[in-house]
This record gives sequence, C-alpha cells and structure tokens, in this order.
Amino acid sequence: MFHVYLRLVSDDGDPGAVTRALGVEPDRTTRSGERSAKTGKTYGFSSWRAAVGRDVDADGLDAVFGGLLSWDAHRLRDLGWEVSLIVVQEFRDRDDPGEKGISVSADLVRWLADARAGLEIDQYLY
Repeated sequence: MFHVYLRLVSDDGDPGAVTRALGVEPDRTTRSGERSAKTGKTYGFSSWRAAVGRDVDADGLDAVFGGLLSWDAHRLRDLGWEVSLIVVQEFRDRDDPGEKGISVSADLVRWLADARAGLEIDQYLY
C-alpha cells in the first residue's frame, strides 16, 4: 500500500500563497512563527502538503505519478519553496511481490528535476 504527498517547505513563506498559486487545497499547512495546536511549540518553518494518492496499490502508483505530470513543475520551482515528492510504502505482506518495488518513469524524473524537487521514500513493515 502506498500514500503519496507533495510537500513544500519554506523558512517563512505563506502557505496560502502556495494554495492560490497552485489552485490546490492542501491537507496540512504550518506557518513559521505560529504555535502547534498539538505541542504548543512554535513552528520554525512554513509547510504545505497535499495528498496526491492515498491507499494506492502498486498497480495504481503509475497513475498517481502520471497525474503529477499535469502540475506545472516550473510554477512549483518559481515559488521558491523546497519541493518534495513523498512516497510512503507500507508493507503488509512481505511475501507479496506487488509490495516490493517502486518504479519511477523518466517523465517523472524530468518533472522532479524541472520542479527542483526531491524524492523521499519512507518504508514501513507491519
């Protein structure tokens, strides 16, 4: 099972400006200087995160990645925020060959480069 997020981070940017520029509502934002409702600590950075795929199996991952290609990579880059594509992989059955790999197309690699985005892969075995 996979979850895929697009995350932008800035020292002190306005998450609302990212939402307006992309025309996409985030799932989660933080703003530098504001307090966390959970911990009461002050955020030292701003962030903006949108889920682009939730509870996706290996066969659906290509469609999620393909959908990102419609996002304007240059607009993401020009916002001046650090951009990351985060892929979270949850292994539920270690013997299932469908849970073993993550395939990234050349088109997605180019898109990531155009956006100056990093790729983070988190893997959890349950």
